[in-house]
Amino acid sequence: MNFKTEDEIFETLWEYFTSECPDVTFKKKGGVAWGLLRTAAYGIRLGYVIIEKLHNAIWATFGDLPGLRKWKEVLALPWSDNETKKDARADVLEKFRESGLGTVGWYEDRAVARFDEAAQAFGMIGRRGPNTLDLLVVNDAGGDVVGLQDIQDYFDDPGRRVGHIDVRVITVSDYKGQTDSAYESWGGV
Repeated sequence: MNFKTEDEIFETLWEYFTSECPDVTFKKKGGVAWGLLRTAAYGIRLGYVIIEKLHNAIWATFGDLPGLRKWKEVLALPWSDNETKKDARADVLEKFRESGLGTVGWYEDRAVARFDEAAQAFGMIGRRGPNTLDLLVVNDAGGDVVGLQDIQDYFDDPGRRVGHIDVRVITVSDYKGQTDSAYESWGGV
C-alpha cells in the first residue's frame, strides 16, 4: 500500500484549486491560498500515516505465513524455512513499533521491554565520545542488574546497531563515583 507524499498531495490540491478557481489572484507561493493548501496537504498526509500504521498492524496481526514472509522480506528481516507464524508475526510487529529506532528512548524502551531484570533504563549520549551511548539499567530496587551481558549482547547485534552507535550497557556499580546530570536528576547512588 503506497500513499502520496505531502508534496504530491499539495500538487494535486494546487492543481484542482487553480483549475476550479481561475479568478482567484492570490495564488503566489507563500500566499494565503498556498498556506491553506499546504496545511491541508499536511493534514491529509498525517491521516495517511495513521491509516498506514493501522493497516500494517492489522495486516501483520491477522496475516498468514506467506504474507508474513513477504513483510519480513520488505522490512529486510531474516527468514528461515522453519519459521513459525507466531515468531514471524512478533518480528514484523516489533519492526512496525520501532518508529523511533535509534533514539535514546528506543534503547531505553528495548532494555526494559526485553529484559525482565531491567526495571528502568537511562541513556546518556556522548560520554565516551561521539556516536556513543551509555545505557544505565537498574533493577526494581535501583540496584545492579543480573544478566548485564545478555542486554549488552542484544544491543551488539548488527541489526540493532543503528548508525553504528557504540552502546555500552552499565549498571549502578559501574556508575558509582561518576557524575552526570541525567543520572543525578533520577536520584543517583
